[in-house]
Amino acid sequence: AHVLGLPVGQHLMLGPVGGGRNTPSRPYTPITIDRTTKGSFDLLIKTYPTGRLTLWIDQLKPGDEAFMSGPFGGFTYEGRGGIRINDEITGEKRRLSCQSFTMFAGGTGITPMYQLLQAIAVDDEDTTAVDL
Repeated sequence: AHVLGLPVGQHLMLGPVGGGRNTPSRPYTPITIDRTTKGSFDLLIKTYPTGRLTLWIDQLKPGDEAFMSGPFGGFTYEGRGGIRINDEITGEKRRLSCQSFTMFAGGTGITPMYQLLQAIAVDDEDTTAVDL
């Protein structure tokens, strides 16, 4: 089975196939990671009663098609405290090492944090501490 290949900390864009300029697409961070999931991935999406894209996603059935592109994002967790930051405006790239993360998240910020927590939890040698 294949893996999605999306680095931890990155997101993808999702929308209807064949849409034009006015077709909505939005960024989503999978809540599954390649290390533990092969052949599929999960997204956690809140459906809004007036949200064109979330209502479309809610109506999808197995076999329906969607447009996806990516990866996108300036932050990548490389494991065991290693992070890579790519400034998408200036083009500056930095590698950093950290011993801990302090996370504050709500709404759409929950899924990137959940993905990062999973990456740390599945690696027995990752001693990175996390404060929520």
